[in-house]
Amino acid sequence: MPPRAKRPRTDATTPVTKKAKRAAARAVLAAIPGASGAFSQAMQEDVLARLAPAVTLRTAADTRVRWNTRTAGAPKNVDIVHGLCPSRGDLDALGADGFFVLAHSFGNRVLCEMLATDALPLVKGVILLGYPLYGPKNNEERVDQLRLLPPGLPTLVVSGEKDEFLHRPFLDRRGAELMQSVVASLNLQHGEVHVLENGSHDLPKTKGKDQRNATLTTADRLLYLITKFCTGS
Repeated sequence: MPPRAKRPRTDATTPVTKKAKRAAARAVLAAIPGASGAFSQAMQEDVLARLAPAVTLRTAADTRVRWNTRTAGAPKNVDIVHGLCPSRGDLDALGADGFFVLAHSFGNRVLCEMLATDALPLVKGVILLGYPLYGPKNNEERVDQLRLLPPGLPTLVVSGEKDEFLHRPFLDRRGAELMQSVVASLNLQHGEVHVLENGSHDLPKTKGKDQRNATLTTADRLLYLITKFCTGS
């Protein structure tokens, strides 16, 4: 009998390299809340929950984070962030080679302290929501923490136009102009700033009339900015 012809290997059985898996993997995004330890209901329902089709999200949505709010770089805070971020093993399982971090308010300050010490080497980019430039002390401490950002790390900064932490009476610049001037002084290679109309500190919440519809509009804009930053589309 003539030898049986070998069956051609189909696409279904063709081995996929790690490199190909990573190229096809969804972006991975770790979400870090502010001093309250949790994101607002609007942020959870109108933004984070809607990211799922575009990114793989990691967040402590069902538990409240207990920060040490006296010292942003405290060991307890570092451990919390590491717990919210994916490990190298997690990324390998997802076929990803790195991850993005989204932080809000106090979470931004913790993140900047960690990035300054290279404590998160697998981070591909950061999204700073509602960065609190000036607190009750009215000093430069929080601005100095923002300056800890590595200049080569892609950074998206999003604040609300009516964020009370962008307005201080002793400064000539306020609001959007203040945030844009501070970020411009960082000389980031890939820095992007957006100040959303009527947005409050607790994005995507807004202030003013017709608040629910305005908040939904802000949430849509925020969703677009985050998705584009993490996926490029």
